[in-house]
Amino acid sequence: MNFSSLCFLLCVSTATAFRAAIGSSGLRPATSLPMNAFRADIDRRNLLQGGAAALLSALLGPQLATASEPQTIVITGSNSGIGFEASKLLAEKGHTVILGCRTLEKAKNAADRIREDVSSGTLLPAECDLASLESVRKFAKDLPSSQIDVLCLNAGLALNTKGDIERTVDGFERTVGINHLGHFYLHHLLLPKIKPAGGRIVVTASSVHDPESPGGKQGIPASLGNLEGFEKYGRDFEMVDGGAYNGDKAYKDSKLCNVLFTRELQRRLEANDATKSIVANCFSPGLITSSGFFRYQSPVFSKVRKGDAITLVFVRKPSSHRL
Repeated sequence: MNFSSLCFLLCVSTATAFRAAIGSSGLRPATSLPMNAFRADIDRRNLLQGGAAALLSALLGPQLATASEPQTIVITGSNSGIGFEASKLLAEKGHTVILGCRTLEKAKNAADRIREDVSSGTLLPAECDLASLESVRKFAKDLPSSQIDVLCLNAGLALNTKGDIERTVDGFERTVGINHLGHFYLHHLLLPKIKPAGGRIVVTASSVHDPESPGGKQGIPASLGNLEGFEKYGRDFEMVDGGAYNGDKAYKDSKLCNVLFTRELQRRLEANDATKSIVANCFSPGLITSSGFFRYQSPVFSKVRKGDAITLVFVRKPSSHRL
């Protein structure tokens, strides 16, 4: 299969999965999972650690505090934000963490920073640039483990809402390309390596996918239409619904893609005897503007939102809830 065919198939496969998810659960798939609002004077580190704790809850489930056997966990975007903090906490608990970052340099730097505070666990830095399907494929091929317990699809970005459209190496709109399509492909490649008995797939989503959430109400709400963008334009789409590019909506759409993907993935896992014991979850870590995630945003946005984060951060309660 040539690379153009792969890119086209990726879009079509996504569209097919979304139709199934929409058909089985409706277009408004509430990630209104059980959540708590932290209303206190919290600094950046507490915000990050709170998000990381929520991520660990989703990663390891009820056995979080008493994992008797070290697990092998792949985390994308593990060099900053909650990905970094979660990797650090996992290493503290003695697990093996494969640090999937945009460049190998960033991954090694993350490992070095963790080692400044943590001596336990195993850290394996690796390059996984989600803006390049070739990089994703190489990461999966060279994965230093024949079996993994948990795959955490955590990396993401939010481009400047007033900027022009940017594209990945393969020509996809950059926000959806990285936040969804790159992870969609990575999960496809790594699913055969996920432990069939008790394996987990965790997706870092966001409450902005929901038009009724505080963030989702701002600007144009998330909507995927009939997926005309994927079907009509293939890799050249600007927006999933076929409309003109809007940076803010592209991010919200990418998070809706994350939620629908997780719901449909869980349905397919349960329908297959070989994968029915694997659990797929997604969660919202809240708004953490002081991490590298908002590096493309206006400094004004980050300054204003940092105050809002105190009342808008939502962290999922520890549970084994399935979408």
